[in-house]
Amino acid sequence: MAVAQTRATDSLAIHTHPSDLTMFTLSAGKEDQRQALRSLLVAQLASERARRTREGFLFVLASAGIAVWVAATWPLVLNDALRTVALYAWGLLFVATLFAVFFEWFWHRRSKQALDALRSTASSDTAQQCSPRKASGE
Repeated sequence: MAVAQTRATDSLAIHTHPSDLTMFTLSAGKEDQRQALRSLLVAQLASERARRTREGFLFVLASAGIAVWVAATWPLVLNDALRTVALYAWGLLFVATLFAVFFEWFWHRRSKQALDALRSTASSDTAQQCSPRKASGE
């Protein structure tokens, strides 16, 4: 995933896939808020990609589980070589699913941290704008 920003139009383009492009324009703001928003968007897109990957692995794991169930229930249906392949495939898919769960958790956590950072930059900016100013006559 690549994040590209064009200075002239002040647009942020996020490339999630070579054929997929999302563009929008950010209002002029502080650079730390823009960076926090950029981090949030990158983390959120990665979190969504990890979620889709996990769901895919779970589907394939469940499908492979059918072969393992057939091998356990009716041992004469599959020969020893196919039973061994089914068990190893299910084990590898299980480990891959665990990795996908970890990456989904990691990117979800990263997106929550980026959201907190964006909120803190926005609240500090709001606090500065709303702070009472002393009158020049005092």
